[in-house]
Amino acid sequence: MLPTSPTNVLKTIPSYLYFQYLDDQNLPALISAYNTLTQEYVDWFNDINLPIYTGLSGALLDWIGQGIYGVPRPSLSTTSVNGVIGQIGGLKYHGAEASGPTPNIALAIAATQAFETTTVYTTPDDIYKRVLTWMFYKGDGSNFSIPWLKRRIARFLYGVNGTDVSDPWTPNISVTFNEGTSPLPTCEIVVNNAVNPVATYFQLAVEDGVLSLPMRFQYSVTINT
Repeated sequence: MLPTSPTNVLKTIPSYLYFQYLDDQNLPALISAYNTLTQEYVDWFNDINLPIYTGLSGALLDWIGQGIYGVPRPSLSTTSVNGVIGQIGGLKYHGAEASGPTPNIALAIAATQAFETTTVYTTPDDIYKRVLTWMFYKGDGSNFSIPWLKRRIARFLYGVNGTDVSDPWTPNISVTFNEGTSPLPTCEIVVNNAVNPVATYFQLAVEDGVLSLPMRFQYSVTINT
């Protein structure tokens, strides 16, 4: 049975005066104030319940996430390819100016160059907590299956601040496998009627390798709002 109240120390060990100082004009008040202050510290630690990250925020959440659980706040990003140059006639010889919107580009013969744009996203507290829950939730067991994966995805999508979701609803989550891809089979995840921005963060977290997933697959995530 789970405890319903703190199981650690509830009362501070009080300081006290030696008997011969009890009639001092100031010392008894000093000791009383000290005991009150130390009790406030004990009460704060019991109330904040540091290991329960779902109730934390800001720098305190970062401290606990990295210090206790060993997972720093992830940096999520996406990269898009805006174009590729190197085709015949796309550049002039000897490093001269290229035709089109890419001046002063020099390429070796038969080489190509891609132009990419990277967007970096700030990871809010809510998403950070969902990542922590994904990493450390033990209720599903450790045997991989499609229902196992769909429950974890639903918990990430619908568990506000990383909280658990009772009997998650998963018909809108599709998990299929494509054995014909190389070098690894592809696990294709499709989320329909997705709620953004959480679904977008889920896609980024999978693509960036932030969420732990079985390593014998490569993963593709499609979000349909």
